[in-house]
Order: sequence, then structure tokens, then C-alpha cells
Amino acid sequence: MWTVQSGNYASLTDWEPMFSDPTAQWYLTTRNGEKILYIEADATNVEEALALGKEATDLSVAQASRGFRVLEMLANTKLVNPPDSIVRVFLADTRQKISPGGNKSLDLGEYVEQTKEADITIDATAPLLQEVMDWCEAVKPDPEAEEANGSKWKPGWFTEITGGNKEFKKTILFDTTNKDYHNVIAKTLSKVGYRIIDRGSIDPQASFHLPRLIYRETSADTISLFHTLITRRLADPSRCCIMIDSSRVVQELDYIGSQFQKFQPLEDDHDAPVAPRSATVQEGPIFKTICSAVIYDDLLRQVRIWTRMGYKPYEIQRELNQRFAPIFSLQKELEEEEDPIDIEED
Repeated sequence: MWTVQSGNYASLTDWEPMFSDPTAQWYLTTRNGEKILYIEADATNVEEALALGKEATDLSVAQASRGFRVLEMLANTKLVNPPDSIVRVFLADTRQKISPGGNKSLDLGEYVEQTKEADITIDATAPLLQEVMDWCEAVKPDPEAEEANGSKWKPGWFTEITGGNKEFKKTILFDTTNKDYHNVIAKTLSKVGYRIIDRGSIDPQASFHLPRLIYRETSADTISLFHTLITRRLADPSRCCIMIDSSRVVQELDYIGSQFQKFQPLEDDHDAPVAPRSATVQEGPIFKTICSAVIYDDLLRQVRIWTRMGYKPYEIQRELNQRFAPIFSLQKELEEEEDPIDIEED
């Protein structure tokens, strides 16, 4: 793996050794034989998949633009066969704000559209929110738990977000200690018909059957919490969804799944809730995992496939925009509610 230190993305001397072999084959080849210099830049924040709208700390659009420019120049000047064209792909939270000057601010996606510093922009948050919403729709609620506790939620740790006067499809327990993450999920899901409560809203003894979304600020912490909840019979794994940022923890998740079937509370742990006898464990994955690294890898792979098939960047961008249009519309609606436009009366 070639590594360039942050701040040196425009340094020719840092990139030139990569081009020591002028006959190297660098390109994606389309079905029409076109040679594409294809470059991807990942500007997502490590271990912060749900930090929606937060400024990127690993890579800015300006830094990515420097790298794109230098690599394009070196490919055209150092290689025997220059590329026929270049495709620059930028993965980032397109809702984060960019300040172009004065009191104005733009969404990153709008800013890149204006400056053309990338050919294809992949939004990093929409696919994650879509996965969460799909799980909420599919997860089985517990009618008895809803009937017994639906009218007895006590004030939780965070401000209650109701989403207006509407009937909720089901209640989701968002198990997190991060206020910002809670607000993002609660506002989004309440908008589409789900009641979101936090751990402080319910007696732990009564929360076993509730659908539970689990997310802490690092994958390791998320898995540690999930391990405790499952092995101590505090949550039904078939109604759990964990959000992680790294695919490197798959082995740990497999271990947790196997432990659920054989773990028994310690003899002196009299306060440990025991799962009802009706709870069953199915073969295969017994809980839902949403891994941002896997989702991003799938999206980038799809963009490469489309590029090889000969689709132009504007066609690929249009397809991505259409795929996540419902999420973008929902996010825009939430933003407008938070920042209403003042209209002066005559």
C-alpha cells in the first residue's frame, strides 16, 4: 500500500515513485476499450458513521482535489500510454456544511457540484439511513411489550422527539449514550412513523423484546455492549441491529452468536434477567449488522462496474441520486423544519 502523509497530497515527490514503471497498467478498461484513470477518495470519518453533517476530519474536498490533480498529471506525463479520460470519485457526507465566505454556507454536495472537483459524489449517510429504515420495517415488534409498555414510557435521557401527532408503526429502543447520534436517528425515524426511545425510558427488565438499535462511538464499544446484552439475556438477538464501522470484527460477532446459545447467568448473579422460554434461536445470523465499511465497499464496487460498462460519470451520478432520492428528500424536509425561512410581512 502506498502512503502519502496528510498535507502532502499535492507533492509530486511523494507520488512520483508510484510511476517508476512507465509501462504499468493503471487503468480500468471499458467494454469499448477506453482506458480510464479511475481514482477514489474516501472522506468519511473513521468510527463516526452516524456523525451526520459533521465536518470531515480525515480528508477534505480540497485535499482530495490536490491528489486528483497530481495523479492525473503524472499519469499523463510519466506513463507510456496516457489515459483516455479520468473519473474522480468522492465518498463523503454531502450534508456537511462548507463556508465559501461571508455568512453563507453550502452543503458539501452542492459545493462540489459547483466546483467540479469530483466527477461522481457518493453520499456516505443516505445508504446507512436506508439500511436502518429497512431494518425498522422488517424487524418483528413484540405485541405484548407494545401493549404493556406503550403508554408507560417514562422521560428518558434525551429530549423526546415525537414526530408529530401520528400513530407509530412500532417502538424502537435506540441504545446509545451519544445525544447527537440519538437526535439524528430519532428525528429521521419518527418522521417515517417510528417511536424512538432511549435506555432511560424503560425498565431494563421490561425491554427484552423491544427492537433495539445499538450504536456506540466505536465498533469495539458497540460490540462490547452487544455481547453483554446478548450473553446476559438482556435483549432478544433476533430483534437487535448493531451499527459498526469496521468489517474486521466479523469474527467477534460470530463468537457472540455462538455464545448466546450456551451462556447461562452466573449463579451469584441473581439480578440477571432470564430470557422467556418462548425465545428461540435460529440457525445462521440471529441479529442484523449494518457495517458502513461493507456498504461503502459495495457502492464503490458498483460504480467501478458501471464505469467498466461504459457509463459516463453524469449517468452514474444520476443513478445514485435516484436510488437515494427518498432519503435526500427526508433529510431536506428535516433541515427545513430546523431552519425555517423567515418571510417578512408587508
